Amino acid sequence: MFLMSFLFVFSAQSSAQTLEQNLKECSEITVSLIRLQCYDRITDNPEVQSAKPARERTGLLSRLGRGSEKDDAVTEENESENETVAKSDSSEASKSNDNFGLIIRDERDSIQSRILGEFKGWDGYTKFELENGQVWQQSSAGVLRVKINNPTVTIKRSRMSDTYMLKVEGLNSSVRVKRIE
Repeated sequence: MFLMSFLFVFSAQSSAQTLEQNLKECSEITVSLIRLQCYDRITDNPEVQSAKPARERTGLLSRLGRGSEKDDAVTEENESENETVAKSDSSEASKSNDNFGLIIRDERDSIQSRILGEFKGWDGYTKFELENGQVWQQSSAGVLRVKINNPTVTIKRSRMSDTYMLKVEGLNSSVRVKRIE
């Protein structure tokens, strides 16, 4: 009964007080359930008078020339032109963005060629000049020591990522490479 009378008296007083005073009184209550109910009562009746209505924003150009009807007409005209241009640009952009993020792959999964001259293996920074004019560079760590003249090599594309493996015919070793020319 004491609790009910306390709540009734408190709610009658709170209608005449400001929000800050109500919050202060609620924070001074030591019993957590009563304090929570106090905060709930404050939020049930918020003060709407202190809130200002949001201004309507018409556009970037309207801020530059405030109060002029001529500027408003120019702004509306510019906005309609911008919308027309934006629609045409978006249709062109959607066509070009269809391939965004895709790896454009060649139909071939591997190539076969010969290394020009004497092949001495690889040492971590080796460049491979192929007979077809392509130049590949070793991109993974590893060392191989051999001496072969004009060996046939196969460069295969990895299935999972966009990396390539170079394998020399007759050797049981391969190295990861990237094309530089």
